[in-house]
Amino acid sequence: GSEAPAPPHQCGNIALERRKREWLRQESVHRMTPPEIGVLEMRIYDVRAGLRPQFLDLMLGSLPIRQRDSLNFGIWSSLAGPCEQVIHLWGYRDLAERDRVRGQLKSDREWGDYIATILPMLQELQSIILTPLPRI
Repeated sequence: GSEAPAPPHQCGNIALERRKREWLRQESVHRMTPPEIGVLEMRIYDVRAGLRPQFLDLMLGSLPIRQRDSLNFGIWSSLAGPCEQVIHLWGYRDLAERDRVRGQLKSDREWGDYIATILPMLQELQSIILTPLPRI
């Protein structure tokens, strides 16, 4: 016989029923997380329709400026799901280092010019702070 579908997964009082599946294309070299990295920041950019190629070119061109202060662990663009999405991952020793780096970037004129160029291209930006799992 046929089996009944599994009930939704329960998380407290919330039933998790929806799955989101996305396919991404790697746009930069992926690096393993070194042990001194305690915080990862995943930034998800929803770019205005039709502007993803231009946005991605600008982002990849700005990497030398940005990588002076912290490690990039990869940049991906969407192949399915939200079609105008770009995701990148940055590593820091801790949140204090992240705050210091972000503060330094605010005073960098070249970085400021880049930000002024890309902001009008964005529909939404999400920043998610992650902590790597312990090594087994």
